[in-house]
Amino acid sequence: MTGNGAFEADYVVVGGGAVGMSFADVILAESDATVIMVDRRAHPGGHWNDAYSFVRLHQPSRFYGVNSTELARGRKDERGPNAGLSELASGDEIRAYFDHVLRDKFLPSGRFTYYPMSEYTEDGRVTSLLTGAQSAVRARRKVVDARYIGSDVPSTQPPAYSAAPGVELVPVNDLARIDRRHPAYVIVGSGKTGADACLWLLGLGVDPSAIVWIRPRDSWFFNRASFQGSLQTLGSFATQLEVAAQATSIEDILQGFEATGQMLRIDRDHWPTMFRAATTTVGEVELLGTITNVIRLGHVIRIERGGLVLEHGTVPTEDDCLYVDCTARGIPNPSPVPIFGQQRITLQYVVYGGLPTYSAAIAAFIELVCEGDDRKNAICPPLPITGELTDIPRNLMTDLRVREEWFGDDRIREWMDEARLNPTAGAASVESGDPEKQAVLGRLLAAMGPARSNLERIVAHAPPASAGSGPEPISTASRASHL
Repeated sequence: MTGNGAFEADYVVVGGGAVGMSFADVILAESDATVIMVDRRAHPGGHWNDAYSFVRLHQPSRFYGVNSTELARGRKDERGPNAGLSELASGDEIRAYFDHVLRDKFLPSGRFTYYPMSEYTEDGRVTSLLTGAQSAVRARRKVVDARYIGSDVPSTQPPAYSAAPGVELVPVNDLARIDRRHPAYVIVGSGKTGADACLWLLGLGVDPSAIVWIRPRDSWFFNRASFQGSLQTLGSFATQLEVAAQATSIEDILQGFEATGQMLRIDRDHWPTMFRAATTTVGEVELLGTITNVIRLGHVIRIERGGLVLEHGTVPTEDDCLYVDCTARGIPNPSPVPIFGQQRITLQYVVYGGLPTYSAAIAAFIELVCEGDDRKNAICPPLPITGELTDIPRNLMTDLRVREEWFGDDRIREWMDEARLNPTAGAASVESGDPEKQAVLGRLLAAMGPARSNLERIVAHAPPASAGSGPEPISTASRASHL
């Protein structure tokens, strides 16, 4: 405690979600600095505390969490549409993991203080949400905003549309609590949460004909099979750069990614106009493709007894349908700001493809080893995920530029090469006795320059807010005129 009665630490981290925990972990592991964490929730883990019961990671567990502590058990899934690929932790496993990190690593360090169920204000006050008691805290170095890209989930965000009295509308969290049969299950939302709800219903034996999926926009997904770690992931990245080096447009990039197995879409008859860096598998896409009652009439305006009112039309529905809201944004879209400020760090995505915990870990390490905020911001710019297709070439182009800076700094390169959260850890070091690694590295190095130059041209000519309609028309008509 300081002389004026305030508690102080080198860093005050505001937000106890995955991003805040990952940042704090690197600070504690790589320095002797102290950390205060202020968390509005009762337990660390952020949105995982509010997620639906059947939620799972959509990236391999081996690259998620905090850098110092394994989340994965080193296994591959044996059943289901992720069979043969690295395991995906459940929500329960992730919550237990962050609690373990807090209690068994952070607190015993003696350099970490945790304020749960508390609100932080910019004047440096921490207020208990339960008692109203206040404490003053001060950061000797910086306040770290770990909430800026915090995820939104349906259980905490009311839908933007209305429902008439008597309509049964539930957030996706309540889907697992339904105790009676419904003639139809109407899934509202075209993102990863909507896909998860559909897969859960299908996995429990619900007939695809009983599922109605409202998809205002279709989405591109990374193919999870190309994101399994080390040399395999590096080879996938090389393939994407080779495609990017030859493409003539954003649409050409996406067609090339699809043709080489890097990206997937659910319906080959519709060109997706959305990308939010989620992953899926061929097996999941095949299951989701069995749902043919897909409504593409824009966003829901309101739900009436016996019908849906959407932006571009109305659709009659059966009585007693169950409507499941999956419309929360998940990944929010705040305007990007410089990550490093004089007295503040605003954590954001800094690597192509998102990877929130790895992004936070990189930012923490750069904070520790680099001098001057201008230098830090130059080599660690934010890569926003807006949902638009322009994110793909823009973020890939920026990623290539900053990687040159990272690899030019021995401290950053060596740390990244050993980082658990880095999907390509250990793959970039040259070993003369490994011809396969040499071949992949050769492809990567040969493609980097041409890809970056071509991406700069494509980005310069891209529409400001959308990647266009794609090589085929986007239908706004519903496949089902009566559901």
